[in-house]
Amino acid sequence: MDKRKNIVAYWVLGGLVAAALVVSLLASGSALAGKKNDHGRQFASVTVSPDSIASGDFVTISGSGFAADSAVQVGVSGYIPFYAVPTDSSGSFSFPYPRAVFGPCECVAEVWGMGSGGFGKLASDTFTVSGP
Repeated sequence: MDKRKNIVAYWVLGGLVAAALVVSLLASGSALAGKKNDHGRQFASVTVSPDSIASGDFVTISGSGFAADSAVQVGVSGYIPFYAVPTDSSGSFSFPYPRAVFGPCECVAEVWGMGSGGFGKLASDTFTVSGP
């Protein structure tokens, strides 16, 4: 009887460990490097270059991991308009943002488009704008 209790205890413990791993993976979201979506592609990401500018300067917003040969909406939070930017055959883009950005601020470049849950923010990156 004790052997059966030990086996059951190991199965319960193993199940709890597996459940804890699943919860920790789900909680980490797309922050995991190299994590792939349902289609086996990398999750979308965006970067701003340079990542620190003087007030009134310009940036280039680049992204990858988006749907190939489609369009995404690219802009800086708080600035209007966002721009329709085409992605290439690999789902990437490079967009020289056509407006000067003024600070000081910690600004956020955002990419919006159609995702698995409908239209929404797909990726973002912050950059620093120094004072006037």
